[in-house]
Amino acid sequence: LLILCVSVCVVGEFGEVCSGCLRLRGKREIYVAIKSLKAGYADKQRRDFLSEASIMGQFDHPNIIRLEGVVTRCKPVMIITEFMENGSL
Repeated sequence: LLILCVSVCVVGEFGEVCSGCLRLRGKREIYVAIKSLKAGYADKQRRDFLSEASIMGQFDHPNIIRLEGVVTRCKPVMIITEFMENGSL
């Protein structure tokens, strides 16, 4: 897993969303959104954050944002999804 060219897009109450390019071994580079949880979060916020990733991971449809990965072994905790070019719906 390699993330390149990360830039901050939006900073919110519970974290930030950045954009970047993701290159997986043997695959092409894709544009992604990287949602991270701010330091100092409560356990409930972490559970809710990871629950969002769990729900996203259940879908495989062209009209639903694809979950690319979740980072939990280091801080900040991150959810990596395909990038929505036209912003939030």
